[in-house]
Amino acid sequence: MRKRKFFVKDKETEHYFIGKIEDLNRSENHKNFIFELNKFIEENDLNNYKEELLRIIFLIKASDVLIDCNGDFHNIELLNTLRLMRRKAKDIEVINSINTFLADIKLINKISKRLKPQTLNYIHIINKMNYYIYDQLEQIDEFERTSIQTNLNNIIELQHSIENLVETVSKCLAHLNLNEVNLTDLNKSIKGLNKNSLSFQSYQEIVNCWKYANASITRNRLSRKIVVNGINDFFRTFIANRTINLENRQLPSKIHQRLKLSKSEAIVAGLGEEIFSDLSSIRNEETFRSRLSKLKNQKIYNIRLIDLADFFVQLKKKYSFGNAPFVKFDGISSFELPYNDLMNLLNRLSFRYDLFDSPFIMIKGSYYVYIPAIKTIDPVHVLYCLLKNDKKWQDQRGESFEDEIYNSMNNYTFAKSEGVGKKRNKLKFRRDGKEHEIDAIVIDDDNIPMVLECKTFSNAYSIRELRIELDKIYSKKYALKFKEHFDAVQKYNSKILTFCDKNLKSNRSFNHLMKQKFNWSGAYCLLVSNLIFPTEIIKDLQEKYNISVIFEFDFKKLVDHRSLYENKAFTAPDLNKIMLNKLLIDNDINLTQNNIKAISLSQPVKKMFYSRNSIKNVVIPEKLKEGLYKYKNIEYHYYL
Repeated sequence: MRKRKFFVKDKETEHYFIGKIEDLNRSENHKNFIFELNKFIEENDLNNYKEELLRIIFLIKASDVLIDCNGDFHNIELLNTLRLMRRKAKDIEVINSINTFLADIKLINKISKRLKPQTLNYIHIINKMNYYIYDQLEQIDEFERTSIQTNLNNIIELQHSIENLVETVSKCLAHLNLNEVNLTDLNKSIKGLNKNSLSFQSYQEIVNCWKYANASITRNRLSRKIVVNGINDFFRTFIANRTINLENRQLPSKIHQRLKLSKSEAIVAGLGEEIFSDLSSIRNEETFRSRLSKLKNQKIYNIRLIDLADFFVQLKKKYSFGNAPFVKFDGISSFELPYNDLMNLLNRLSFRYDLFDSPFIMIKGSYYVYIPAIKTIDPVHVLYCLLKNDKKWQDQRGESFEDEIYNSMNNYTFAKSEGVGKKRNKLKFRRDGKEHEIDAIVIDDDNIPMVLECKTFSNAYSIRELRIELDKIYSKKYALKFKEHFDAVQKYNSKILTFCDKNLKSNRSFNHLMKQKFNWSGAYCLLVSNLIFPTEIIKDLQEKYNISVIFEFDFKKLVDHRSLYENKAFTAPDLNKIMLNKLLIDNDINLTQNNIKAISLSQPVKKMFYSRNSIKNVVIPEKLKEGLYKYKNIEYHYYL
C-alpha cells in the first residue's frame, strides 16, 4: 500500500499543507505521520511556521492518532513531540495551545481512571446498552400509541438518547472479533443499573465532545472537581444542522398519506431532499412527485432506488420488536431482489463503524440483523450514505445546489456556470501557468462584483462526522483555492476574457458582464454552504482568506432583501441566551439594508434556525435543552 504523505511543501510559498483527519484516523498511517512530524520539527525553524504548528495540534486532537473516539490512547510518544515543539516555538498562541492540550490530556486521563473500568467486558456493556435501548423503545411505542403530537418532544429526546446508546454498542462491537463471538452471550439482556456501563458511555461522550466540539475541561483546585463544558458554539451548530437535516429528509415520510405516496415512494422523495436543493419556503405535492419521478428508477449497485427503499420497508415489517437484539437474517427469499445483488447490498450494509449506517453484522459467516437499528433506522440516511461516495451523485447534488442559488438571483446581474454534467460550462480562465475556476460573479446592490462559491457538504449524523466534514474546507484546500481564484479575478477582471477557455467565450452572461466597468478593487468573495458553519471557522476564513460564509437560506433572504431574523424558530426573549456570539449586535450592522454585502462576520445559529416548511409537525426547537452528568467528582454539561 502506498504511504500517505502528510507534509507537502508548497514551492512558491515555502509553507506546508498538512493532511486530513480521515487519513490520520487510519492506524496504518500513524507511523508515517509521526516520522514526518519529527522530520519537520528537526529540519525547520518553527518560528516561521505558526499556522502549520496550530494545524498539527488540531490534527493530533481531532484524529485517532493519540486518543481515539473510544477514549483509548495510542502513540503516547506524541506528547514528548508536542513538548519539543513547545521548546522550539516562540509564538505565544502556539505555546498556549500546546499547554492547553497537554493539560486537557492530563485531565482526560484522570477522567478515564474514574469512569472507564480497568478491565472492559465489551459484551457485558453491549448487553447493558441493549437493555436501556429496549426500555426506551418501549417508552416511544407507548408515546406513539397515545399521541405523537403531544409527546413529540419526549419522543425526540428518547430518539437522541437511543442514538448515543447505539453508538456505544457500535464502538464495543468494533473491539470484538465477531468470528469468535458467542451469539447467546451477545443477546443477553442484563437488567438493573450498572454504573460502570453508564460511566463508560459517558466517558466516550466526554472524549468525543472534547475532540470534535471543543469542550473545555477545567479542575477546581479547592474541590478537585473536574468540569467538562460542552455548552458551546460548535455543539449548538451541530444541533442546528442535525435538526434541519433530519426534518427535511423525513418530511415526505411524515406526510406520505396526505401526498398519497407509498412508504417506499416517500423514502425516495426524502432522498430527493438530500440531492436536490430547494430554497422555497413551501413544499408542495408537485415538488415531491417530480423528485420521485427523477430518482426512483435510478440505480446504485445495480438496484433501483425504489427497490432499495422497499427493501428497508419490508425489513422493518419482517423483523418485529422482539427479545433478541441480534437476529439471523434468513429473509433472502422474502425480498424481490436478485440473489447476487442482495448479497452485494448486504455486504455494503455490513457493520464497519456505525450500526445506523450498516445494521447488518457478519458473525461466523452468516448475516445478522441488529433489531434496534432496524427499528430506529432512517432509510433516507442509509440510502444517502450508499450514494455519497459515488461521484455521479455528488456532482448532481453540487450542480443542483449551484442552480438553486443562481435561480434565487434573477434580480441581479451575474455570470454563472451553464450546462449539465460533463457539458457544464464552468467559468474558467488560465493565467501565469495556473487554471482558475469560479462558480459565479454577481453584481450587488452597490454595483460591486462579488465572486460566489457554492459548496455542498455531506450532512453529518454525529459531532465527529461534522468536524471531519467541515475540516474539508482546509484539508481539501477549498478555502485556499477559492482565495487564489478570487485574487486572480480581482487582479485581471475585464482582461479575463483574453485568458478564458474557448468554450467560456460562448457563455453570454459572462461575456456581457466582463465587458462592463465595475469597481473591481472593492470586489469581495462569498461562500454559500448547505451546512451552518460554527463561528470559529467563519472567523478564521474571514481573517485568513477574506472569505465570508453564509448558510444557503440566509443567502436567499439577503437577495430577496429580507431581514436575516425573518422566519426563525427562536423567539425574541431567547435571543441573548442562545446566541453564539454577540458580534452581530455589537457591530451595529443593518440587517435589512438592500445589499448582499451586509453579511456579518459571525452569524449566530439562532437566526439560522427556522422552519423552511409550512407543515405544522416540522419541529425545530425554540431552545436547546441542556443535560448534566455527575459521577465521582466529575461534571459534564452538554446539549440533549
